[in-house]
Amino acid sequence: NLVVYWGQNPWGGQHLEDPANWEQNIDYYCQDETVDIIIASFLVNYNLGRIPDTNFANHCNTTFPGTHLHYCASIANGIRYCQRRGKKVLLSLGGAEGSYGFQDDQSAIQFARLLWDMFLGGNHPMRPFGEVVLDGIDLDLEHGGPTGVTAFSRELRRLYQSTRYRKYLLTAAPQCEFPDSNL
Repeated sequence: NLVVYWGQNPWGGQHLEDPANWEQNIDYYCQDETVDIIIASFLVNYNLGRIPDTNFANHCNTTFPGTHLHYCASIANGIRYCQRRGKKVLLSLGGAEGSYGFQDDQSAIQFARLLWDMFLGGNHPMRPFGEVVLDGIDLDLEHGGPTGVTAFSRELRRLYQSTRYRKYLLTAAPQCEFPDSNL
């Protein structure tokens, strides 16, 4: 089983003169039989009392009006391709950049519901991948602290159980320090 992060184009950011070696579209990596899960990264700014922000590097540049939330039809098509090939595609929250975290348990619960509606089994007028339903959420919390993380996770799991036709994943990428102060 192999899990890979996708969506930040780390080589391209450091080598603008070498686009031939930039990160490929998501469907390219789904052709690799050794890859089981692709984690689209990142949802970078959230729980600031507004619609969250996404960052998928050079893969998506169209945003919903008045937001920094990307509408990504090409990524959605790639996700569909991946899911048809039996790959799971998750959305990662956090990363090294951005402003994120929860003020309290209630804001964490509300945010879990918003994610459900925008990326998973719910409905929202601003769905970055249109009708595509992701397979879960990954927590890559490199800062922000642990406040609300347990409440967020419990609410997300409760929402996951509200549908019997699909199994969702909730994963985390702890930092090397132990115990991880953000989880």
